[in-house]
Amino acid sequence: MRIAENCSIISAPPVDINGSGISSNYINMAKGKDLSIIISAGVMGAAAAVTLQQATDNAGTSAKALTYLGSYRTQYNATVASQVDVPAYTAGALTIAATGDNSVYIIEVDANSLDINNDFTHVQVVVADPEVASVVGVNMVLTEKRSTEDSAK
Repeated sequence: MRIAENCSIISAPPVDINGSGISSNYINMAKGKDLSIIISAGVMGAAAAVTLQQATDNAGTSAKALTYLGSYRTQYNATVASQVDVPAYTAGALTIAATGDNSVYIIEVDANSLDINNDFTHVQVVVADPEVASVVGVNMVLTEKRSTEDSAK
């Protein structure tokens, strides 16, 4: 599979989230089947909670929490730079630990997990303000893109 041809990639570059946290744009899940949220944590000064919101449009109309089952984590090991870890799965909501420096977290969201009966089609990721210097970046990959005609069904 060629990512550039078969996926949409949305990015919020790494920034110090002290004082503001980070919130992505709302992503239209009607245009794809699965959303992989990839959170890169640099140096974390304190823990930061990660939540997902679902809404009926990209403006965040009727936004409410979207529950996800868990997340995956892998951590860069400077002494074994060639090491490829199988990410460890943790059930429940994600909190990036203060000891989570140089970690990558992945949350998988299926379009069917949204409240589609009430026209919820958009997803946003929010990383809370840890209130001290902490560097975090968010990338989202929407897979199995659908055409406009398919998403209207």
